[in-house]
Amino acid sequence: MKEDLRLSFIDAATRLFAEEGFEKVTIRKIASLAGGNSAMISYYFGNKSGLYLEVLRFLFSEYDNKLKTIILEDKGSLSELKSFLKAIHSLYQECPYFTSIISHESANPSDEFKKALVEHENRHGGDYLCNLLSSGIEAGEIRSDIDPKYMARIVSLLANYFKIAMELLAIMCPQCDISTEIYFEHVSKIIFTGLAKETTDMTS
Repeated sequence: MKEDLRLSFIDAATRLFAEEGFEKVTIRKIASLAGGNSAMISYYFGNKSGLYLEVLRFLFSEYDNKLKTIILEDKGSLSELKSFLKAIHSLYQECPYFTSIISHESANPSDEFKKALVEHENRHGGDYLCNLLSSGIEAGEIRSDIDPKYMARIVSLLANYFKIAMELLAIMCPQCDISTEIYFEHVSKIIFTGLAKETTDMTS
């Protein structure tokens, strides 16, 4: 019963943080939506920041589950990177609140977000994307003239912060059908045309 209430607080907080942002949400509002009281939030999480950290940890655990499945397939770096993009797309379809929270955090990341992100990456040997790209370079799958640290962040931005691009597209092209499917297709084309090591001399 206590665990059910704790999860109810996390579910309610996830929704409110996603819809309104951390600053605007009150403990009382979270407690009311969850069907509990403010004192119980203090008991379980200490304060609003502690609850926010648990929300982020819960969302990153969903991210982790996707990565575990990809890593177990072990089909090579480029194939794994393609699977990563597909998995992230499906993750945000299944967890739409994650998209909003990531967007809120994009301009000025909170200490809680930084902590949850580092914990998430450490569960995968540090910087997952950087390590994946480095492995691909060593295996001769990926061109050697890129810096994996920078490319990892570029791939991460394209995959995780797509909502910003979608919102801009809606403003610039209000008559367009906004499709994340098309967005991720184009991201894949850009990345895999530029990353794959050339097997023939394209200038000849």
